[in-house]
Amino acid sequence: MEVTGKREINNFSCIPCEESDVLTQADGFCTNCEEYMCSSCFNAHKKYKLNRDHTLMDCNEEVTQRESSSEFEKCELHLNEPVKFYCAQHEQVGCGDCMVIGHRSCKVDYVLDKANDLTCTKELESLTKRPEICKTEAKRLLSSIKDNKVQVDDINDKFKQEVNLFWEEMTTQINNLRDFMLIEGECIKDRDNLSMTKLEGETESIINDLSVISDLFESKVQSPSQLFVCSVSQKHKLDRLMKQLNDIKSRNKIEPYEFIKDSKITSTLESLGHLGRLQENKDLYDQEDIIEQGVSKPLKTFEDTARSAVSTPLLERQLICRHVKVDGEYLTYADNGNGDVGLYVDKNEIVDGTYLEIEILSLGRRGTIALGLVTDDYPANKHLGWRQNSIGYHGDNGQLFHKRGKGTQFGPTWHVGDKIGLRTYMLITCR
Repeated sequence: MEVTGKREINNFSCIPCEESDVLTQADGFCTNCEEYMCSSCFNAHKKYKLNRDHTLMDCNEEVTQRESSSEFEKCELHLNEPVKFYCAQHEQVGCGDCMVIGHRSCKVDYVLDKANDLTCTKELESLTKRPEICKTEAKRLLSSIKDNKVQVDDINDKFKQEVNLFWEEMTTQINNLRDFMLIEGECIKDRDNLSMTKLEGETESIINDLSVISDLFESKVQSPSQLFVCSVSQKHKLDRLMKQLNDIKSRNKIEPYEFIKDSKITSTLESLGHLGRLQENKDLYDQEDIIEQGVSKPLKTFEDTARSAVSTPLLERQLICRHVKVDGEYLTYADNGNGDVGLYVDKNEIVDGTYLEIEILSLGRRGTIALGLVTDDYPANKHLGWRQNSIGYHGDNGQLFHKRGKGTQFGPTWHVGDKIGLRTYMLITCR
């Protein structure tokens, strides 16, 4: 272990001689003036009445007292030995035992010398400020963590809402298909009932006619001539009635029907392992999952009220981010294949009159980028202006939408390279 900067007696110079540009070895240390002096300077020093009580301490003794004083930290590993050495190679301080055990081959410095060199330097100032800087960062991180904790419940509530909404939509659709199928069956049933009712009436009418003819024949049994005449006269009627019976018999048919499952629906149901899939933001950023992209560079501000927001990364400022990739100061729409609205909401409050601007770098496949104003409870899956409490300008058709899905012509359509400005609160949606 090589120790540099550790002062032996012959390394101390006389301070008064140094002030006269003379290099003289110190013979001792004046404990009253706290200066190293040679014998000549100390004797001259004591000639003055005010300095006659001053004492000159041996340099070795002064160093020993200095090392045992509270100026040194105590080593926690070696029975409170003073921490007197610094290893620059490992950036560690320790007592003599620490240096012998762990830094035998290192070049170490004397702590007091390093401390004297460090005092009032920018390095020390920077070092002492680091705790507060780190503390500020930690507080900012803690605030972000607390915001994320709030978002945990919000995201889960939204997730459950979307699952239940999809279930309701699916159930409604299936119920509609079931009702339509049942109506088809009811129509066939009503048609067959109507047909059978008609045949039933016709058959009963023929039975009545035959009963009349039968009664007529029975009344003529005692008179052969009358029976003959009656049989001849009723023969054509009987033939007609038999013909009607044969016709009814041929029409006495119903159309059997049964329910056949739709093969596509059956196959889909059998293949389903889940109602859907839970997709985290990190999956949305996977380029293999991105079907189409619309890219914009957001929040270029020209007023002081928005400069503080721009200085903070978008990823740290995001309050809500769905189907949108955040890359530095760029937002990219990431379609999941269902055409869901992409949304980025900045959690920083923007006061009235603040001017914000985005630059269109790519329109994607559809180019339906919209800017507008909404309340904080606006549904995240709806384009701007389509619902109450919202107004939005849509760049694909240049129309302004206000509280409904029908827009009015407002301005030009957007193209790559266009810059679009907005004042007050901004919400960006994409599809």
